[in-house]
Amino acid sequence: MLSDKFYPMTDFMPFDDYLKFQGSVDIGIFNNSRQQALGNIITLLGLGKTVYMRDDTSQWRLFKDKGLKIYNIQDFNNINYRHHENNVLLVKQYFSKETLIQQLTELF
Repeated sequence: MLSDKFYPMTDFMPFDDYLKFQGSVDIGIFNNSRQQALGNIITLLGLGKTVYMRDDTSQWRLFKDKGLKIYNIQDFNNINYRHHENNVLLVKQYFSKETLIQQLTELF
């Protein structure tokens, strides 16, 4: 389906190179059945990338509750590729350093 546009990651790379790589992708596909790759998914959403994932995972509910635009892996045959500027704003709001500090302050 993706032919020469599919680039699997098979080797470790330095963090800055990895961030550059994430910025170069158009679509993130996460078909894991449990909570995994949360940092990768948040980064891609924060870059406005299109993300497909399963709707039966806890992170699906988290992202939907926050108003983020994500796509169900079951609908992958209907590829919807576009930049999601609202996701960029929401990720900055909910997953920022400032938000973390506020949450930790309330917790402790």
